[in-house]
Amino acid sequence: MPPASVWLFGALLSVVVAALSLALAVLECIVLVTAPAPMPASTAVASGISAAAWFAVAVALAANARPLNSIAASGKPHDAPHVTVPLVAMLVANAGLHAMRILRSDASASSLAAWISADGAAVAACVAALAVEAARWARIESDRADALESFLASRTDEHGNKIPVPSFEPSASVLSRLLFSWVSPLIRKSTRSVLEHEDVWQLAEDDKIEAQLPRFAAAKQRYKWLFWRLAAVLWRHFFMMTLISVFGSVMTFGSPFFLNRIVNLIERGGDQPAYIGFLFAIGLFCTSVLESCATAQFFHLGRHLGVRMRGILIAEIYEKSLRRRLATSSSPAAAATSSEGDADSADESDSDSEESSNGDATLGKIVTLMSVDTHRLRDIIGDTPWLIVKPLQIVACVVALFWILGLAAFAGVAVMIASIPVSYIVTKYEYKSGDIYMDRMDKRINAVNEMLQGIRIIKYFGWEPEFKKKIEKAREGELKGLLATFIVQALAILLWESVPLLVSFVTFLTYTKILGNTLDVTTAFTSLSLFMTLQDPLMVVPELIMDTVQCLISLRRIEAFLSQPELDKFQPDKQHLFESDWSEIATRPGFRNATFTWDSDAKADAETAEAQTAATERDPLLAADSQPPSLHHHFVLSDVHVTFPVGCLTAVVGVTGAGKSSIAQALLGEMTMLRGRTVFPSMFSRFAPDFGSRDTRVAYVAQTAWLQNASVRDNILFGAPFDEQRYNQVIEACALVRDLATFPAGDMTEIGEKGINMSGGQKQRISLARACYSAAQFVILDDPLSAVDAPTALHLFDKCICGILRGRTVVLVTHATSLVLPSADHVVYVKNGRIAAHGSGVDMQQQLEELDDSFGKHLLRALRGDKVDGSASDSAGSSAQQAADPPTDGDDTADASKHDARGKLIDKETKQSGSVKAAVYLSYLRAVGGGGFIFLYLLFSALAHVAQVADDWWLKIWADSYMTSMFEPAANATMSFATRLSASMPSFVVQSGESSVASVASLSIASANSTIGGSPGHSVDFYIGVYGALGLGVILSSQLVNLLYALGSYRASKEMHAALLVRILNAPMRFFDTTPIGRILNRFSKDIECVDSELGESARQFMRSVFEGLCILCIIAYVSPIFPLLFVPLAFAYWQFSRAYLSASRELRRLDSVSQSPIYAKFGETLQGASTIRAFGEERRFIDENLKLVNKNHQAHFVMWSANRWLGVRCELAGASMVLVATTSLILARKTVDAGLAGLCLAYSLDFTTSLILIIRTHASVEMNMNSVERIDEYLNIDQEAAAIVPSYRPADNWPMHGAIDIQDLSVRYAPDQPRVLDGVSFSVRACEKVGIVGRTGAGKSTLSLALFRIVPHDGGRIVIDGMDIGRMGLWDLRSRLTIIPQDPVLFAGTVRSNLDPFDKHDDAALWASLQRVHFLESLQTKTTLGTAASGSDDDTLASGIGGSGSSGTADAAGGFSLDSAVSENGANFSQGQRQLLCLARALLQASRIIVLDEATASVDHATDAKIQSTIRTEFSGATVLTIAHRLSTVMDYDKILVLDHGRVVQFGRPRDLMQDANGMLHQMCAESGEMGQLVSIAARQGTA
Repeated sequence: MPPASVWLFGALLSVVVAALSLALAVLECIVLVTAPAPMPASTAVASGISAAAWFAVAVALAANARPLNSIAASGKPHDAPHVTVPLVAMLVANAGLHAMRILRSDASASSLAAWISADGAAVAACVAALAVEAARWARIESDRADALESFLASRTDEHGNKIPVPSFEPSASVLSRLLFSWVSPLIRKSTRSVLEHEDVWQLAEDDKIEAQLPRFAAAKQRYKWLFWRLAAVLWRHFFMMTLISVFGSVMTFGSPFFLNRIVNLIERGGDQPAYIGFLFAIGLFCTSVLESCATAQFFHLGRHLGVRMRGILIAEIYEKSLRRRLATSSSPAAAATSSEGDADSADESDSDSEESSNGDATLGKIVTLMSVDTHRLRDIIGDTPWLIVKPLQIVACVVALFWILGLAAFAGVAVMIASIPVSYIVTKYEYKSGDIYMDRMDKRINAVNEMLQGIRIIKYFGWEPEFKKKIEKAREGELKGLLATFIVQALAILLWESVPLLVSFVTFLTYTKILGNTLDVTTAFTSLSLFMTLQDPLMVVPELIMDTVQCLISLRRIEAFLSQPELDKFQPDKQHLFESDWSEIATRPGFRNATFTWDSDAKADAETAEAQTAATERDPLLAADSQPPSLHHHFVLSDVHVTFPVGCLTAVVGVTGAGKSSIAQALLGEMTMLRGRTVFPSMFSRFAPDFGSRDTRVAYVAQTAWLQNASVRDNILFGAPFDEQRYNQVIEACALVRDLATFPAGDMTEIGEKGINMSGGQKQRISLARACYSAAQFVILDDPLSAVDAPTALHLFDKCICGILRGRTVVLVTHATSLVLPSADHVVYVKNGRIAAHGSGVDMQQQLEELDDSFGKHLLRALRGDKVDGSASDSAGSSAQQAADPPTDGDDTADASKHDARGKLIDKETKQSGSVKAAVYLSYLRAVGGGGFIFLYLLFSALAHVAQVADDWWLKIWADSYMTSMFEPAANATMSFATRLSASMPSFVVQSGESSVASVASLSIASANSTIGGSPGHSVDFYIGVYGALGLGVILSSQLVNLLYALGSYRASKEMHAALLVRILNAPMRFFDTTPIGRILNRFSKDIECVDSELGESARQFMRSVFEGLCILCIIAYVSPIFPLLFVPLAFAYWQFSRAYLSASRELRRLDSVSQSPIYAKFGETLQGASTIRAFGEERRFIDENLKLVNKNHQAHFVMWSANRWLGVRCELAGASMVLVATTSLILARKTVDAGLAGLCLAYSLDFTTSLILIIRTHASVEMNMNSVERIDEYLNIDQEAAAIVPSYRPADNWPMHGAIDIQDLSVRYAPDQPRVLDGVSFSVRACEKVGIVGRTGAGKSTLSLALFRIVPHDGGRIVIDGMDIGRMGLWDLRSRLTIIPQDPVLFAGTVRSNLDPFDKHDDAALWASLQRVHFLESLQTKTTLGTAASGSDDDTLASGIGGSGSSGTADAAGGFSLDSAVSENGANFSQGQRQLLCLARALLQASRIIVLDEATASVDHATDAKIQSTIRTEFSGATVLTIAHRLSTVMDYDKILVLDHGRVVQFGRPRDLMQDANGMLHQMCAESGEMGQLVSIAARQGTA
């Protein structure tokens, strides 16, 4: 019916009620006039007032009904007059007046029959009018709220951005807060449209993290322990929750009391007036409503408390991550520990104490703190007030039992107390099994994370089967832990079902048999009710204790992390050591006799520093350690005293391990200062009076470029305002013009996670552009030139470092000595952690001449310009400029918004809408076991509930078998009362297992009846035996259902995880380029965990509630045929509530899930770039962005649970109203209805309302948890790579035998809508040839290697290797036969051994040999001669510790290094060059016929590069080698050179032949490199050879 028609009908109904009211007024007057005299004065006055009231109601309704309804139908609720309240007041007054007259009258008096009829009609008219007015009021108020919400949602700011809608809760009335009506507008909106993040209201101001942090900061000044800090901020909410919980607990005693009185009233028939019964009914209704409201407010305040606590903790963890000192070492033993450790023997306290160790907080563990621990605290903290309330409830119940039963009470209490240790043990094992499961899940997730981090190298080497086995093995252990949790949960359910039976039996046995008391009705069910009230806290307290222990453990873990040492510059007690005079920093930046270490535990005393320094001079890896032989060695910078000229370029040079990068890190405050002083903006004392007014930012470019998952422009701006002119100058200076022209959306192109869609050179140049665009006057560049080719390096040095950065104080760490030193204003030569020489070019030449140092001689030649070709430099500048110039106008690069849609790389996470699709349910049901399993589960569930009904019905038969009329009603009442108590239990207790409260009642009856002497026909033993058999059947069938649930959940978890793993492993690389790792991990962690434990449980509870509701409905309909009439309006109300709630809850759950991924992605991104963020002084901005993400997640979470409370209050109000009507009808029929049947009907009606609520909630829970299956199912349908094995086209076992490669017209594009990256590439490589692949940045060199391994699909052409078309064979057959060392070295957390040989296929001798052949060990020894020095980047990052026992002489020669030496996450404790050497050693072990090196030696110096090339020539003499290189000297002695440009082959042939073409690109690149003579000489030697 359309709304207008509905409201027109309402108007007509109002007119009818008005006419009836007028008729009642006339009837009152007639009766008043015609009544026989004498009439009591009070009756006459009452009738007169009633007549006047009815006349006023009639006039008011007639005058306002049509305007009110027409306004409501027109959609202008703000114009509605406020007449509802006085109308309702008059209607209620009239209804009460006439109802009291009915209650106080005697129906047998015929003279008053007319009065009774009139009063009844009046009450009916009042109810009808109240219904109309209530509907009208609700419609008007809802329209007003919706109009306000729509208005707020449509607001925009001056830039056109939507203004978030504020929370409605703070401005809501008391009634609206009690009923959660303030949530209604959003719930109604969800029924009209799909909710998005923009629709979800903001948190209340007090719930936002920003409002809590100042209070927490004040608490930090007063308290040291994290617990007391949080308590100081949140105690008010906790105190209010405790008061509300106490009030709710008191109200729980009201329902049993009033139900007792009502049954007693019906049992006595007409002994008491009816109005007494109505008062009891109203009392039952009011206590139920008050209990519901109190419970709702308790849990709602708990959500407030949890959200605030989690927000504070996440903010603290995030901020600490930006201040903490990086882990300096990792135990080799720990690193070598197998992931298949014995989790069964792990205790949570032990693991946590281990985790609190300093420096043990890896990225994964920090994310776990932020996700798992804070999530646990948020969910548990809301229940902790029960630790105060429940013990008080226990004491009150025990005192009452003693008052009623005397000493017999202690027998039952003793049994309950005796059950506490059993319950505690079961609960402890439940938590322990959960911890084991979580521990094993962590190991699996770590394995998955390792797989995702190294997915590119896994695909290169064809390691998918091995990693699949590794993860599946971890999953098997996890599933065993899951089965253990199922077993313990089954024991807990069995305990919960068995204890009540034993308690009541022992109590009444003691009371009757031992003490000889008579068990009357009052004593029986009053004591039974108290036992059931006592049972709840006794069973819950152990769980609360364990929950509290878990909270304290999580708090301890977080506090241990927050207590880890911070960088010196953030420690208040060290601020006096820093420079406080800004003029000193501005004029004389540098070091003042400073000594630094990476060891966070180092003591700042001179003797230790000197000992470490002396040891470092002998061997930097043998720096003295304060710990006993732990084999953790710490690099030390000693006695560094240097001043960097302001506004000039300072070059920092040295061999590998000398300390170059440590100089940069020390300037940034990243190292521990043992003595001396750093004079630099980043180390300006925070106690200085002018600290806030000084610009302490430092523009920093890390050696490994760090980029955000944002657009190119956002990465360059890095929070600074956009200046188009300055921006374009930076773009040109950093040689990005040409790159931006090729990007899909120019500078608005999105950079993938970790810069996945950018080449190494592009990442470094964007990072350099960020430093250039910054306004910071101090710049630190850590070897940015090594990642680009020679022409680009020359352009960057001329146009950027010596151009746009001119006038700033620039510290450049570099290996390009020939290029940089002639132009440097100041040079610092670092040797073995000391400054060996420093000064201007002239000063350096004098100092170097005095040094007997091969590297010093190399520097001397570079300073003199001996190796620099001036003409080449001139031509290089021109060529490089031409390479940097874009094909279009440069202004276009600053306005690329029109390309924004095409430049989006990371797709927005998919969020389904509406109800979960049937296909998703079917996929889960198939995983569970299919139709046969579902049939068995439904069958046994039905049998379990039929057994329960039979058990209850047998109690009725048993009670009816006794002829003692005095006891029979009491038996029925006792059974009804016990059943009522089961319904009054908290929902979490009901959900924990099948309760057998009726069974408790029955045994108490049996005990009592045994004193009477039995029943006729059958003995008491007969009824006990039958009842016991039925009770045992209930328990067994329930356990069978639990067994089926466990098996189904286990099978579904296993199959869905296995399918997900296979689909992810076989996904194309494009999927990983466009999908953040955090998003994929979310599927493997939270979603799989939901399928493991939450989804099956919610489905089981839903089926249980449905069957229970059906059984109760059948029983009540049999006992009271009128009940179905009451059920119709109740079912309609429940359907309306559930429909609205489900539409809102499932969308809010999806938003909650989707909004978590950005938090973890942002957190991981921040941890990786922490040093860069600190250098730029952008900590506050990143903290604020993190707070916004957390608040956004909390918005959906908080509103979702508020909607849950909205549903609960309404359903319980509807149920209480139904019970009120049912109770009223029974009281009216008290003289004809059987008391036992009345009690049974009432008890089951109370159970029925609970069952309906559980059906709605569990259905919603299933829908929300099915969201995880939906998300997993989404990834089960992603695109897949080609088959791993093609049976019809498999190569021979020894393929490739020769290594001949023939590439024919090859074309490649990364996506169908993107341009070709390789276009018609054709060339041939003979067996065992060495081919160098060169070209400018972006020419397609790395893409060619991707095409060779089919990482990207071929758009055209083909590649033939030894006569076989690789496009036709399986990917595993192809990739497992080839070897590649990729551009970005990938190392896994573990040991050197596990990285070289992940699957234990080689012995130690082979591993040591591979390390020696790539000269890795020499990089550790740090020789002082140029010929043995391994440069590249600073290997002083070995400060984090390379330890091991060294099982051979080789290990000893390496200064304690062994194959079991630790490798930290991403190989962070090795330099970039060392990581590349380890990857090269790993490749040597593969022994393939075709080897591809993709700029594998870019981060090592020329001498080491030459040694590696020599190794390649000797070790790979029988293999075909394709080398992609920036350094032309690397490949100039190869057999052939392939020159690429714009994805096409421009030259291919012998290097000497190509060099002779003066117009050829290779000749130009050689000229641009500045090493023309040397390259010509190398090519000539190759030609001669």
